[in-house]
Amino acid sequence: MKKSIAVALCLCAGSTFAEGVNFGVEGGVLTSDLGAEDLAQTLADSTGRTIKYTEEKATSFIRLYAAFEVSEKVDLEVGYFNASSLDASFTALGTTATIDVGVEAAGFDYGLRYKPSDKFYLKVGLHRSEIEATVVGAISGYTVTSATINQTGTGTYFGAGFMPTEQLSLGFTYLSNLAGESDTGATLFYAGYQF
Repeated sequence: MKKSIAVALCLCAGSTFAEGVNFGVEGGVLTSDLGAEDLAQTLADSTGRTIKYTEEKATSFIRLYAAFEVSEKVDLEVGYFNASSLDASFTALGTTATIDVGVEAAGFDYGLRYKPSDKFYLKVGLHRSEIEATVVGAISGYTVTSATINQTGTGTYFGAGFMPTEQLSLGFTYLSNLAGESDTGATLFYAGYQF
């Protein structure tokens, strides 16, 4: 709660007190592959049963950021992002056993935003992100086991965007090595508003 209040104060006070500093918010869709097909095959191999699965490929996210003007064409950008849960479900055919997996991601990023023109920008940088995965095993709808796994790590990001006005932006960012996992990445498609 204290962090949320601090961020809100920074966003409100930024335009008033800091020259060369802009604050903004981005929201949109995060896409990532949970690897449900591989997990289903692993479950099938270990249980000897056919495993049916469903998975979400996208969820929503929000990102707050501050952009510090380094030069006319370059900003130093620092941000925080948080994504809703991306879910998958596994069922052993012929049984009432299910396993549900929910994965949430959040983290901080910092890097450079290069503006070759007033309408277009490129960005590149580093992120430190955390994945929290919740796994729940159930039989006939009753939970029999559950676990929460947290992992934190660093990675890189790159992206591009279009600014139809000085305040509005549309763009994408690709985060590699989400939570330090070399085979896990996420793409953020967003609309943004800069104060």
